[in-house]
Amino acid sequence: MNPDAGSSDKVNKNRGFMAIPEVGDQVIINFVHQHPDRPFVMGGMFHGGVGGGGGAGNNVKSLSSKSGNIICLNDGAGIEIKDRNGNHVTLSGTGDITTFVSNDNNEDIGNNHTTNVKTKTTINVGKDQSVLTMDNGGKISVKSNTEIKLETGSSSITMKEDGTIDIKGINITIAGSVIKINGSGSVTADNSSDTSCSASGINISPSIISINNPSQVDIN
Repeated sequence: MNPDAGSSDKVNKNRGFMAIPEVGDQVIINFVHQHPDRPFVMGGMFHGGVGGGGGAGNNVKSLSSKSGNIICLNDGAGIEIKDRNGNHVTLSGTGDITTFVSNDNNEDIGNNHTTNVKTKTTINVGKDQSVLTMDNGGKISVKSNTEIKLETGSSSITMKEDGTIDIKGINITIAGSVIKINGSGSVTADNSSDTSCSASGINISPSIISINNPSQVDIN
């Protein structure tokens, strides 16, 4: 007999599972106290017309519904859970797990989420359009075919596919023992207010120095 896993206002702590035979299924009938007026269905009857069996070696055990939802236990190939749309989770039995989702995949986590990976993690979106790679050597690679943008509040760093890098912020500080700015074409500093440069020594040694249209130049 199949125990009933359902619940109701009369039975709210039921256990087991529920598998009601479909119309037209072959079933096993028994009778309460062998009374012909008190029959009950013990369960669905397995036969070759409704099941494929366990295959060679009888290694396959499965639970399936009429819409195509399947839980398959295969002693040779692991475990597979599959729905009627082709979404499935496969446990290979050799240590690998494969998940396939045909549409959206959403996670709602109420507290903490921790992922520990020993060797390498790769997130690939849009067939190499955006790729994030992290490995156990401490290397992190972020690649994008169009744009990478880091943004918080009024600050942002934007890198574009044409080679343009925009850094925006209210206060920007660059600190280092040695700072080099090299421009094969030109280097431009443009400011609507004052520009200050203070150091123990300033060396300017180009072949040509041009000062164009200054309103005032003070050299002290």
